[in-house]
Amino acid sequence: MAITTWTPPRTVKPLWLWRRRRNPLRRHSDVVEAWIVLATWICVLFGGTFAGVAAARSTDSAVWTDHSGRVVSAPVTGSAATLQAALTGALVAPSIGAAVWAAGWAVRTRLTRRRLAEWDREWKQVGPRWGNPSGGRG
Repeated sequence: MAITTWTPPRTVKPLWLWRRRRNPLRRHSDVVEAWIVLATWICVLFGGTFAGVAAARSTDSAVWTDHSGRVVSAPVTGSAATLQAALTGALVAPSIGAAVWAAGWAVRTRLTRRRLAEWDREWKQVGPRWGNPSGGRG
């Protein structure tokens, strides 16, 4: 009869803020890109929401005129005005969010091109040495 011993399971302690630890492979451009992505998404969420809410609000005015200065009838009121304001907000919020996202994408694309150019320069320096494993001595 074999005797087995019970070993308690090991608990793995999670590393809080593990991305903030020191790493020799973490480049400055990676840190900048991470902050840009974070800022972009914050601006998309809050900027789009704020723009949608701001567009949904309407102001009261005593006199309504058209482009030529003629007095026209007052705008719609009640549920029609609420629907119109809600639709305007629903269209403006994604538009602003998409514009901010596009700006963040453009900045990240530029950072990626810059990083690839850095890698290309470094590879031109290191690459020729890798082609000859003997170090040129045989």
